[in-house]
Amino acid sequence: MKQDSVSLLKLLGNPYRLQIAYLLARGEQTNESMIAATGLTAQSFTHHLTRFRNRGFVEGRRDGRNVVYSLHDPAGGVSSLLHALAEQYRQV
Repeated sequence: MKQDSVSLLKLLGNPYRLQIAYLLARGEQTNESMIAATGLTAQSFTHHLTRFRNRGFVEGRRDGRNVVYSLHDPAGGVSSLLHALAEQYRQV
């Protein structure tokens, strides 16, 4: 469990990956919507998303021609952490 926490915090330590996590915490997202929201190139976005997928924090499913991604957070810990960070940021 401790290693999972460290892995997640390292993953969220990058501002682009944190932004991707916030987008996914809102609900399912397509590549195109997240690329537009982050301003990343498709190649750079894919690199960041792959890091989430490799650690099991993101799942993808086909919807016609698109792949729709969602946050894999069965225990709710990632969503809780993101919510707490968002609340703290607003208070600063």
